[in-house]
Amino acid sequence: SPTANGLIFTITLPTAFPSVHQFVPGARNPQAATDLNKFYTSGFTAGQFSVTANGTLAASTQYVLYYVGMGY
Repeated sequence: SPTANGLIFTITLPTAFPSVHQFVPGARNPQAATDLNKFYTSGFTAGQFSVTANGTLAASTQYVLYYVGMGY
């Protein structure tokens, strides 16, 4: 599990957005739905975004998330 309040992952896009973009999270399993507020988009550039833990996540729990990206 990530460190409390630690970086979980960074996604690098194959093609950067030329201007503004936003990524919206969603839960893909019951545990992710229960703990969705424990994840947040912590940083982004035109070509990537990062997700960080908001507090502590259980090491033995599988969280399945999806992100919808939009921009121009």
